[in-house]
Amino acid sequence: APAATVFGYPLSELIGCHVETLIPERFRDRHGGYRKGFHSQPSSRAMGAGRDLFGRRKDGSEFPVEVGLNPIRTAQGLFVLASVIDITARKQAELEHQRQNMELARVGRVAVMGELAASLAHEVNNPIGAMVANASAGQRLITAGKVKIGELNDLLADIAADGRRAGEIVQSIRNMVRKGKEHHALIQIEGIIHDLLRIVHAEAVERDVTVSAEVDSDGGRVWADRVQLLQVFLNLTLNAFEAMSAMRPDARRLVIHAGSNGNGEIVVSVRDSGPGFPEGLVEQLFEPFFSTKAEGTGMGLAISRSIIEAHGGTLSGENCDDGGACFMVRLPEARARQTSGLASLLGFRGGCFATRQKSQCSCSTANGAARKLVSTTPE
Repeated sequence: APAATVFGYPLSELIGCHVETLIPERFRDRHGGYRKGFHSQPSSRAMGAGRDLFGRRKDGSEFPVEVGLNPIRTAQGLFVLASVIDITARKQAELEHQRQNMELARVGRVAVMGELAASLAHEVNNPIGAMVANASAGQRLITAGKVKIGELNDLLADIAADGRRAGEIVQSIRNMVRKGKEHHALIQIEGIIHDLLRIVHAEAVERDVTVSAEVDSDGGRVWADRVQLLQVFLNLTLNAFEAMSAMRPDARRLVIHAGSNGNGEIVVSVRDSGPGFPEGLVEQLFEPFFSTKAEGTGMGLAISRSIIEAHGGTLSGENCDDGGACFMVRLPEARARQTSGLASLLGFRGGCFATRQKSQCSCSTANGAARKLVSTTPE
């Protein structure tokens, strides 16, 4: 009777019918081979392990099932007892759970973007301001009748470059907020840190935070979605800024280090000089909707960890012995490596990394490995 209910047949029609009647037509031609394989080595087991199985009702509709097979040996020969479970409700619940998780991740990205809005607004204003200044300079040259083609060409080149930079910033915001497929590629970690420094620079100056970033000369590559990875590092950095807001301005320091640990992993640490984590709450910080900030959403770290784990890595946090907190991101190192150092990526010309405020760079040697250091000090 239960089987009749599941498949929608009267019991009289089920008795004596071929089992293929209950299987969707698209699978029937293969079922005979599966049945022969079971009879050759009969044992109690789930049918089609690792595959999605479907049953067919009398009205032709299909539904997902789980099937358990149990051989029964009798004097008349081998029989098979098949238990069939309709898992439609479970599959629907799984799909709904997946949909909710995707929507939650999107909402979380929007929440993170809310925290980034002020910093990104500063960053967009910089190239726009430069474009206006260069355009005004060109107008003055034309008005004064002192136009030099070379000088005007330089002004136009600067305007075009700043326009492209503003467009890239806007596009990065769109990519973070909109729904869409992930775009994984080989990402050089130096480039990610460079983008991070560029975006948080204005916020660091406004908050009186000294930021330094140290990246191994051959920082390595990871296979990742660039926007998602940048989203994680931005979230960790802005959390650190917030944690240090009650510290004296001269005590607000953020140190970012990135490089290979020699065990097939790229490790990026974000360390601040704030008060550290509340006792016993480190792991709770990664739980959805848990926040130590009055106006926090409690989603930033939860989403960040899910992003890193989806990339095959880990995200952890700990208090430092000498004060402050440190977040550690570990990602599998991609095999393809590029030997160019950080200087070429950041556009060094034997001097320092150019920013709007005072900045400096230096090179040192540690254990024979060249390293590049970029620091931004608020004026």
